Amino acid sequence: MMNIQKWLIATALLMLSSVAAGEAKSLYATCASCHGKNAEGSEPLAAPQLAGQGSAYLIEQLVNYRDGYRGTHPDDMWGKMMAASALSLSDDDIETLAVYLSDLTPRPISTDSVGDPDAGKAFYLDNCEACHGVNAQGVGPVYAPNLTILQGWYIRSQLEAYAKDWRGHSTSTTRAKGMRSILGQISNDQQVEDLIAWFATLSK
Repeated sequence: MMNIQKWLIATALLMLSSVAAGEAKSLYATCASCHGKNAEGSEPLAAPQLAGQGSAYLIEQLVNYRDGYRGTHPDDMWGKMMAASALSLSDDDIETLAVYLSDLTPRPISTDSVGDPDAGKAFYLDNCEACHGVNAQGVGPVYAPNLTILQGWYIRSQLEAYAKDWRGHSTSTTRAKGMRSILGQISNDQQVEDLIAWFATLSK
């Protein structure tokens, strides 16, 4: 009798898991048109790789888009498109998507950067480690993203978005404002390229 009960419980859990996976794939189908079938991202559509990104960060950013904390600047065309896409998502939808995406295997990042990875590592450890982790893997409790899965073009574009006040503006979250303040530590484009070069060495 005990073996039958264990089998029934295992079967029920498997069915629930299959239902959840099917729901997640259905939700992601709309996202795939920009972010790719396997959430690998697309530079022409300004869509970053999402596969392997931390679920806590993904949840916060989707909520930010949906609730008007991100993607509101009139010049931020791609941000506004993302905000519009997030409007119909419920809290449960967002959590389902975030868990699904975080479990996907990211593609290794090949960089076009001419930066010095050793210099990038040194700069990172002095300025970024506290939030993003010793190996840029992201830190869930502070909603810091995994930087090793993000393409160089996307990192450049988001640093520019912070500089232009598209992210981290007066109505943004405290964390976004904090990230914007970090830009003061970056004194030239070469430091950005050095960072991107180092992140690429950590990509798996």
